[in-house]
Amino acid sequence: ATALLSAKIQLDPTAEILLDKSSKHVGVQYPHNLGFYGKDIKIAVIDTGVDSNHPDLQNGKIIGGYDFIENDNTSQDTNGHGTEVAGIIAANGKLRGVAPEAKILAYRVSDTGNSVSSDLIVKAIQKAVEDDADIINLSLGVNRTNDKIEDAINQAVKNGIVVVAAAGNSGPDLRTIGSPGKDPHAIT
Repeated sequence: ATALLSAKIQLDPTAEILLDKSSKHVGVQYPHNLGFYGKDIKIAVIDTGVDSNHPDLQNGKIIGGYDFIENDNTSQDTNGHGTEVAGIIAANGKLRGVAPEAKILAYRVSDTGNSVSSDLIVKAIQKAVEDDADIINLSLGVNRTNDKIEDAINQAVKNGIVVVAAAGNSGPDLRTIGSPGKDPHAIT
């Protein structure tokens, strides 16, 4: 039984990174063909932080942020999810994200990626507004409506910020999208 269990959990040696292959499926070639690569765009990633030492996210890519878990200005990723999200958005090294010339504001609101305080999400949205973000990315959420999160999103949108939020992992049944994805002012 141990050999069978061991065989099931071994990593597949043929795994490959697909960012460079999958971007075309979301139509990234169209803005790129027009010369749009995210230059002068500040994107707030509200997540588990961002690994500032990642080779595809160096050279001034991360221009600010805040760690709401440790209450300091170093929002170093302890989980990997926030770094993955930032890379999909703006990697500019061996791999290129959808907007490789964009800059990242990294806000850490979770250390595990599994539990996120609604209050910290609200604080991070408010901080992104203060820091003059152009876009806020929330690849997280709660499985219910949260008026405080929705109010913060609505305030960000009133300030001219585009808010992009995840639909969550509870679907595809009806009523499985909570805040922030449920907010009609967010792109979900």
